[in-house]
Amino acid sequence: QNKLDSAIRVAEDGVTAAPNFEPLYLALSKLYFNQGKVQEGLAMMERASKIAPEDPEIWQSIGMIMFQFQRSKTQSNND
Repeated sequence: QNKLDSAIRVAEDGVTAAPNFEPLYLALSKLYFNQGKVQEGLAMMERASKIAPEDPEIWQSIGMIMFQFQRSKTQSNND
């Protein structure tokens, strides 16, 4: 957990230092998702999509995350 927290701090510093470098937002979003912070992860994906709206990887990732989030939400409601 400490390593993940440290990685998030480094990525957040990177985003602050280079706010138009979309790979940092993608990396930070994955770190947030690994911590279970879905909303924060999606926010980083959305920022990346504004920087590079033509990047299909971003949109594919957003779609997959939204699908998984909705799926887990539906499963929770059925339990």
